[in-house]
Amino acid sequence: QLEDAKQWGESVLFVSHHNVLPGGSDAEGSSYMIRNPELRDLLESYHVRLCLSGHRHSQEIIRDKELYEIISAIPAISPHLVGTLTITDSKLSYRAEPIDLETFGSTDGLVSALKQERMGGDTFRKATANLKNWDRLDTEDQNTVLRLFRLFMVSYSAGNLANVREDILNDSGYELFMDVFAESNYGPWMRYL
Repeated sequence: QLEDAKQWGESVLFVSHHNVLPGGSDAEGSSYMIRNPELRDLLESYHVRLCLSGHRHSQEIIRDKELYEIISAIPAISPHLVGTLTITDSKLSYRAEPIDLETFGSTDGLVSALKQERMGGDTFRKATANLKNWDRLDTEDQNTVLRLFRLFMVSYSAGNLANVREDILNDSGYELFMDVFAESNYGPWMRYL
Protein backbone atom coordinates (compact mmCIF):
# COMPACT_ATOMS: atom_id res chain seq x y z
CA GLN A 1 0.00 0.00 0.00
CA LEU A 2 2.87 2.38 0.76
CA GLU A 3 4.48 1.53 -2.58
CA ASP A 4 1.18 2.09 -4.43
CA ALA A 5 0.67 5.44 -2.68
CA LYS A 6 4.19 6.49 -3.65
CA GLN A 7 3.60 5.58 -7.31
CA TRP A 8 0.30 7.47 -7.35
CA GLY A 9 1.84 10.50 -5.65
CA GLU A 10 -0.51 10.23 -2.67
CA SER A 11 0.18 11.10 0.96
CA VAL A 12 -0.49 8.47 3.62
CA LEU A 13 -1.99 8.79 7.10
CA PHE A 14 -1.07 5.78 9.22
CA VAL A 15 -3.96 4.75 11.48
CA SER A 16 -3.64 2.16 14.24
CA HIS A 17 -5.05 1.33 17.65
CA HIS A 18 -1.66 0.96 19.37
CA ASN A 19 0.91 3.76 19.29
CA VAL A 20 3.79 4.16 16.87
CA LEU A 21 5.89 6.71 18.75
CA PRO A 22 6.99 6.42 22.36
CA GLY A 23 5.57 8.84 24.90
CA GLY A 24 6.48 9.10 28.58
CA SER A 25 9.20 7.26 30.45
CA ASP A 26 9.93 3.70 29.34
CA ALA A 27 7.17 3.92 26.73
CA GLU A 28 9.27 1.92 24.25
CA GLY A 29 8.80 -1.15 26.41
CA SER A 30 5.16 -0.51 27.18
CA SER A 31 2.08 -2.29 25.91
CA TYR A 32 1.08 0.96 24.22
CA MET A 33 3.52 0.48 21.37
CA ILE A 34 3.18 -1.54 18.17
CA ARG A 35 5.74 -4.32 18.52
CA ASN A 36 7.51 -3.77 15.21
CA PRO A 37 10.96 -2.17 15.42
CA GLU A 38 11.08 -1.64 11.64
CA LEU A 39 7.78 0.26 11.43
CA ARG A 40 9.13 3.72 12.31
CA ASP A 41 11.86 3.52 9.65
CA LEU A 42 9.44 2.08 7.07
CA LEU A 43 7.01 4.96 7.56
CA GLU A 44 9.84 7.47 7.34
CA SER A 45 11.20 5.91 4.14
CA TYR A 46 7.79 6.46 2.49
CA HIS A 47 7.52 10.03 3.82
CA VAL A 48 4.56 9.31 6.10
CA ARG A 49 4.24 12.37 8.30
CA LEU A 50 1.21 11.62 10.50
CA CYS A 51 -0.04 8.66 12.54
CA LEU A 52 -3.41 8.53 14.28
CA SER A 53 -3.83 6.15 17.22
CA GLY A 54 -5.54 5.62 20.55
CA HIS A 55 -5.11 2.83 23.12
CA ARG A 56 -3.80 5.14 25.86
CA HIS A 57 -7.10 7.04 25.81
CA SER A 58 -5.29 10.29 26.49
CA GLN A 59 -5.12 13.36 24.30
CA GLU A 60 -1.55 13.85 23.10
CA ILE A 61 0.48 14.92 20.10
CA ILE A 62 3.96 13.40 19.89
CA ARG A 63 6.71 14.26 17.43
CA ASP A 64 9.80 12.32 16.42
CA LYS A 65 11.78 14.23 13.80
CA GLU A 66 9.33 14.70 10.91
CA LEU A 67 6.77 12.11 12.08
CA TYR A 68 3.84 13.25 14.21
CA GLU A 69 1.37 11.09 16.08
CA ILE A 70 -2.01 12.20 17.37
CA ILE A 71 -3.27 10.00 20.19
CA SER A 72 -6.99 10.41 20.73
CA ALA A 73 -8.75 10.63 24.06
CA ILE A 74 -11.63 8.34 24.94
CA PRO A 75 -14.95 10.17 24.63
CA ALA A 76 -16.63 8.12 27.36
CA ILE A 77 -14.46 9.67 30.09
CA SER A 78 -14.78 13.28 31.14
CA PRO A 79 -14.07 15.78 29.59
CA HIS A 80 -15.56 13.71 26.69
CA LEU A 81 -13.25 14.94 23.95
CA VAL A 82 -13.59 14.35 20.23
CA GLY A 83 -10.90 15.33 17.76
CA THR A 84 -11.26 17.12 14.44
CA LEU A 85 -8.53 16.78 11.82
CA THR A 86 -8.64 19.31 8.99
CA ILE A 87 -6.53 18.69 5.90
CA THR A 88 -5.94 21.29 3.20
CA ASP A 89 -3.42 21.47 0.37
CA SER A 90 -1.01 23.42 2.54
CA LYS A 91 -1.51 22.20 6.13
CA LEU A 92 -3.02 19.88 8.67
CA SER A 93 -4.67 21.12 11.83
CA TYR A 94 -6.09 19.18 14.76
CA ARG A 95 -8.14 20.21 17.72
CA ALA A 96 -9.91 18.31 20.46
CA GLU A 97 -13.03 19.68 22.10
CA PRO A 98 -15.65 18.31 24.50
CA ILE A 99 -18.66 16.71 22.84
CA ASP A 100 -21.84 18.72 23.29
CA LEU A 101 -23.62 15.76 24.87
CA GLU A 102 -26.79 17.71 25.57
CA THR A 103 -27.21 18.25 21.82
CA PHE A 104 -25.48 15.28 20.20
CA GLY A 105 -25.47 12.51 22.82
CA SER A 106 -27.96 9.70 23.16
CA THR A 107 -30.33 9.67 26.12
CA ASP A 108 -29.00 6.38 27.46
CA GLY A 109 -25.29 6.57 26.65
CA LEU A 110 -22.86 9.37 27.36
CA VAL A 111 -25.60 11.79 28.34
CA SER A 112 -26.52 9.50 31.20
CA ALA A 113 -22.86 9.40 32.31
CA LEU A 114 -22.65 13.18 32.06
CA LYS A 115 -25.78 13.60 34.20
CA GLN A 116 -24.31 11.25 36.82
CA GLU A 117 -21.10 13.29 36.87
CA ARG A 118 -23.05 16.54 37.28
CA MET A 119 -25.19 15.11 40.07
CA GLY A 120 -22.09 13.95 41.88
CA GLY A 121 -22.90 10.35 41.06
CA ASP A 122 -19.73 8.48 40.34
CA THR A 123 -19.06 6.73 37.07
CA PHE A 124 -15.57 6.28 38.55
CA ARG A 125 -17.03 4.20 41.39
CA LYS A 126 -17.46 1.29 38.94
CA ALA A 127 -13.68 0.86 38.83
CA THR A 128 -13.63 0.24 42.58
CA ALA A 129 -16.63 -2.09 42.76
CA ASN A 130 -14.69 -5.38 42.77
CA LEU A 131 -11.56 -4.30 44.61
CA LYS A 132 -10.89 -6.38 47.73
CA ASN A 133 -9.70 -3.42 49.83
CA TRP A 134 -12.59 -1.14 48.89
CA ASP A 135 -15.13 -2.29 51.45
CA ARG A 136 -12.50 -2.08 54.20
CA LEU A 137 -12.27 1.70 53.74
CA ASP A 138 -14.47 4.09 55.63
CA THR A 139 -16.53 6.63 53.67
CA GLU A 140 -13.97 9.41 54.08
CA ASP A 141 -11.14 7.25 52.68
CA GLN A 142 -13.36 6.05 49.81
CA ASN A 143 -14.11 9.68 48.93
CA THR A 144 -10.39 10.52 49.05
CA VAL A 145 -9.58 7.66 46.65
CA LEU A 146 -12.45 8.59 44.32
CA ARG A 147 -11.38 12.25 44.30
CA LEU A 148 -7.84 11.33 43.26
CA PHE A 149 -9.05 8.75 40.75
CA ARG A 150 -11.36 11.31 39.15
CA LEU A 151 -8.56 13.90 39.01
CA PHE A 152 -6.22 11.32 37.49
CA MET A 153 -8.66 10.03 34.85
CA VAL A 154 -10.06 13.41 33.81
CA SER A 155 -6.57 14.92 33.54
CA TYR A 156 -5.25 11.86 31.71
CA SER A 157 -8.13 11.90 29.23
CA ALA A 158 -7.64 15.62 28.58
CA GLY A 159 -3.92 15.10 27.98
CA ASN A 160 -2.82 17.30 30.89
CA LEU A 161 -1.88 14.73 33.53
CA ALA A 162 1.55 16.35 33.78
CA ASN A 163 -0.12 19.54 35.03
CA VAL A 164 -1.56 17.77 38.09
CA ARG A 165 1.18 15.19 38.63
CA GLU A 166 2.69 16.93 41.66
CA ASP A 167 -0.75 17.58 43.16
CA ILE A 168 -1.54 13.86 42.97
CA LEU A 169 1.86 12.69 44.21
CA ASN A 170 1.85 15.15 47.13
CA ASP A 171 -1.76 14.51 48.14
CA SER A 172 -2.04 13.01 51.64
CA GLY A 173 -4.30 10.30 50.19
CA TYR A 174 -1.89 9.25 47.42
CA GLU A 175 -0.53 6.13 49.15
CA LEU A 176 -4.05 5.00 50.07
CA PHE A 177 -5.10 5.63 46.47
CA MET A 178 -2.22 3.52 45.13
CA ASP A 179 -2.78 0.81 47.74
CA VAL A 180 -6.44 0.43 46.77
CA PHE A 181 -5.62 0.08 43.08
CA ALA A 182 -2.47 -2.04 43.55
CA GLU A 183 -4.42 -5.28 43.11
CA SER A 184 -5.94 -4.20 39.78
CA ASN A 185 -4.40 -3.30 36.45
CA TYR A 186 -5.05 0.37 37.30
CA GLY A 187 -2.35 0.50 40.01
CA PRO A 188 0.72 -0.39 37.92
CA TRP A 189 -0.67 1.61 34.99
CA MET A 190 -1.24 4.75 37.09
CA ARG A 191 2.18 4.44 38.75
CA TYR A 192 3.78 4.09 35.30
CA LEU A 193 2.03 7.19 33.99
